[in-house]
Amino acid sequence: MTVVYILCVCPLGASSVLTDDTVWVLGGVIDSLGTLTNSTETLFIKNNADAVQSEKWVAGEPLPLPLSHFCTAQLRDGETLICGGDQGAGPALDPMTRRHAWLYNG
Repeated sequence: MTVVYILCVCPLGASSVLTDDTVWVLGGVIDSLGTLTNSTETLFIKNNADAVQSEKWVAGEPLPLPLSHFCTAQLRDGETLICGGDQGAGPALDPMTRRHAWLYNG
């Protein structure tokens, strides 16, 4: 078994999902003011017989809206299920966001 350490400065409240050869980091809070992002970053991992090699983080397709503290799951067909999350901070928080789900194929 090979253990791989991946360096990522992930936003607070970001979600991540791992596929066969890809690590995705999605959304999160990007500053001390609580600003949310809809950005996604992807790291492609290549397995070979000798070692695991990783390339650079690459920007992916944006989420449908800025989001933090949500759940992600990789589905069999290659899409990613995004569930719930927060769309804002403090009293302006929209409780309906927590009841939503999206399919993401970025």
